[in-house]
Amino acid sequence: MIRREAAHKKTICPNFCQDCFAMRVCPTHAIFEEPEAINVDVDLCIACATCKSICTSLGYKALEKCRMKGL
Repeated sequence: MIRREAAHKKTICPNFCQDCFAMRVCPTHAIFEEPEAINVDVDLCIACATCKSICTSLGYKALEKCRMKGL
């Protein structure tokens, strides 16, 4: 697991799903897990919204609130 700087990440799902589908389908690998939550690297996010369409958890609510690059 790569640790990313706090300035470049935003928590998108505090639910910390065991098997985050959004993380698997992100084309730029911007979504990553840490012990406390699922996060997104805002520098890598291209606002394709694939994560929003695949999320099967309540995390999609958090994704709807994201404001990085149009999400």
